[in-house]
Amino acid sequence: MNRALDALELTAEQRARVPEVMAGLLRGMATEGRPELPAA
Repeated sequence: MNRALDALELTAEQRARVPEVMAGLLRGMATEGRPELPAA
């Protein structure tokens, strides 16, 4: 996972949002089969 994030060359701000985004995606898949994306 870290290699993928490194390859994307995310800013520190973008990288800090990864846990929030991933948690929403996993929650959405578990409850509805759809990702739940945070507001951009």
